[in-house]
Amino acid sequence: RMDDSEKFDTTVSKKFEIMRTKNEFLLQNFPDFPITETVIQNYRCTFKQGEQSFGGKVWLTQNYLLFTSSTLAKRSQIPYMEIKRIKVQEGFLSYTSEMFLDLDSGFKVSFTNFYHFREAYILV
Repeated sequence: RMDDSEKFDTTVSKKFEIMRTKNEFLLQNFPDFPITETVIQNYRCTFKQGEQSFGGKVWLTQNYLLFTSSTLAKRSQIPYMEIKRIKVQEGFLSYTSEMFLDLDSGFKVSFTNFYHFREAYILV
């Protein structure tokens, strides 16, 4: 039977392996992604830019917000320092809330369909 410290060690090891796999995924899919960045959290969501929308995942690191569509056809890498303004439209349910980002480049993007919208917004 495992004691509490062994259970903790096993849990930490599993979490470390999961996060290492996520970091490797980003390094493979974003050629300019700094090797020093590590994934803090990721969420399933919908990314919108103009009239287009893509289902996939948003990835949060120390200095970047990244998005990969489910098919990897759409990828976006946004440094936090390029976010000029964040606006939130609260929905009746967390899932229907939307986070709008105005970027220094003039682009406007948004993220919606989060199950953990509030948590993602706080991290950004």
